[in-house]
Amino acid sequence: PASAQFTTAGARLCHFSDVPVALILGQYERVPVSLVVFKQSELTHFPQAKRRLESGDPIVCSRTGRYQFAARLVGDHVVCVIGEAPRPQLEELLKTVAKSS
Repeated sequence: PASAQFTTAGARLCHFSDVPVALILGQYERVPVSLVVFKQSELTHFPQAKRRLESGDPIVCSRTGRYQFAARLVGDHVVCVIGEAPRPQLEELLKTVAKSS
């Protein structure tokens, strides 16, 4: 994320159920957040998000318990942000992620 309000606390390359992902831990406006980045082809593991993103929704959001989840397509990758923050706050953070050149 390019937002000045985002600070990184660490990053790792890892696997979730054999899916390679980049995991970035940080804070956005003093709220802990996790960013997960994976290839768009792996959206098959998330059929509802896949349908919504492919139908043109720029950002897909959902809530599980106290955590908000927001996802966006950036190039051929999916960027997800998870945090205990209001949906608009997570959407704004996602909007600052640019496609790498």
